[in-house]
Amino acid sequence: MTLGVHVLVDGEDCDRAALADPLRVAAALDALPARLGLRVVAPAQVNAEGDVVAGVVLIAESHISIHALPAEGRVLADVFSCRAFDEALAVDVLREQFGFARHTVRRVTRGSA
Repeated sequence: MTLGVHVLVDGEDCDRAALADPLRVAAALDALPARLGLRVVAPAQVNAEGDVVAGVVLIAESHISIHALPAEGRVLADVFSCRAFDEALAVDVLREQFGFARHTVRRVTRGSA
């Protein structure tokens, strides 16, 4: 038995202006559940402090988080859901929002022994 899938996307060579914009991070957090068919239970919360713009949105299935690092041109995003979702579409949505040139994806099955 598993609890769900946790997809970790690390994007590099991103649009630094997009990374520095808390409204863009919030837009990404709004777009992901909508495009992936996941249900939002608490609106996105975003905080810009120091060199990081970070945010999270709670979904009925778990959560989605984004850490944007403008100085490094990197975005780190986690999509954790107990319901299946289109992982490639999640990457596409993040690429649309932050324009990364390269990325890596790690997929972790959660709740399994």
